[in-house]
Amino acid sequence: MRMPSLVIAPLTALLLALVGASSCKLLGIETAACDAADAATCPEGQVCNQEGRCVAAGEGEGEGEGEGEGEGEGEGEGEGEGEGEGEGEGELAVVEGEANVTLIAAAVDGTLFWATGTNPSCIRRLAPGGAAENVACETSSGVAGLRLVGDEVAWLADATGAADSLRVVAQDADPASVTPTTLKQNLDVAPLSRGPDNLDVAEHPDGRQSLLFGLTGADAAAARVVRLANGSLGFTIEYFTGPGFWSFSGATATVMLPDEGAAFVGGQLDGIARITYRDIRGEDADGGYGLDGYAESADVAGGEISAWPTGALRAVVGLDDARAQLVLSTQGTDDSGILIKMGTNTFGEVSLGAADPANPRTYAAALATDGFYVYYVTDGTLAGGASYGVFRLDLFTPAAVPERLADLPVAGGGVAVDGTDLYWSEPGQNRIMKLAL
Repeated sequence: MRMPSLVIAPLTALLLALVGASSCKLLGIETAACDAADAATCPEGQVCNQEGRCVAAGEGEGEGEGEGEGEGEGEGEGEGEGEGEGEGEGELAVVEGEANVTLIAAAVDGTLFWATGTNPSCIRRLAPGGAAENVACETSSGVAGLRLVGDEVAWLADATGAADSLRVVAQDADPASVTPTTLKQNLDVAPLSRGPDNLDVAEHPDGRQSLLFGLTGADAAAARVVRLANGSLGFTIEYFTGPGFWSFSGATATVMLPDEGAAFVGGQLDGIARITYRDIRGEDADGGYGLDGYAESADVAGGEISAWPTGALRAVVGLDDARAQLVLSTQGTDDSGILIKMGTNTFGEVSLGAADPANPRTYAAALATDGFYVYYVTDGTLAGGASYGVFRLDLFTPAAVPERLADLPVAGGGVAVDGTDLYWSEPGQNRIMKLAL
């Protein structure tokens, strides 16, 4: 049962070190020499290349890891030979020209997956050192949810009305010869506009899998499709609120526990951002079950202040493999949003504060974690002269303040992390960006 609820050396020392190094040139003595970390050591119109020499702008750019405009590896729009366009300290465009991408996911081997934000949509991938290519394409549907599970990629095909489907295909599938498996059809899934976490997947100890996703429709909250260890469809469970059973709406932000102890569905309840749950019991065949309750640890009736604000739940991420702890983001009617941390057993919700304290009417549009930080991109209503951002928040520092890692030219879409790099999508720019961690 869920329970309520860089050190800079002194100049003298630096000069001595440079003079003493016979293989190096003293800055300022030979005009062709420069410091790659300091653009001021080259004349105007020139840049410092990796060999420590000043060259005309564009001649040596594209060799580094992406410091400044146009620097990076590969090909694209930046000056010289860089891949894409640098956006400051280390940001790099991984792929460009990918229409309106929001949903992204990163595999442990560094392969990046995403769904194009078009209808029909394609699931695409980019393996390290490879080129972007299709994994599978819909014929008449967009994509409302995307997750990696085992060696497969799963997604929600969002068509019109109750004509939606849940599909899976191998991550290395060749679309010319492999057809995705449709696990369930005739669904009415929650739209992507509610948030990026409409679909969650969990691998259970006995080899079975659960795919949990939000639904749209009267009294419907979510559905759980259970796959057997051999990959075939086992059964489907629908979770509902029922007539007169709460005023729950906007189902999204789903979480399925790997131990199959509970399923969570976020949304809005009586105008408050909430996450509801079902303690899983007796679910071994097709059927429908009511939700058991929602997370609330404060004694509101006794005067305690709830951590949950007005609005709706927007995104969620599990902080560990067991998903014993979650971080959730909320979105108010004025676009204000906070982050909340809670357990999946005893709850104990704690507000982590505003997603962007300098822009109180913004919210975390998507969340990702490496277990030490939670990463997110912002959307909402900006203060004058402000910009959206990519942030990280330290999960182990009391009263931590969000750290802005990058400014965004448009609102952020999705976010993913693979332990080495942080990725985010910029739907308004039709690209996916990367920042080394």
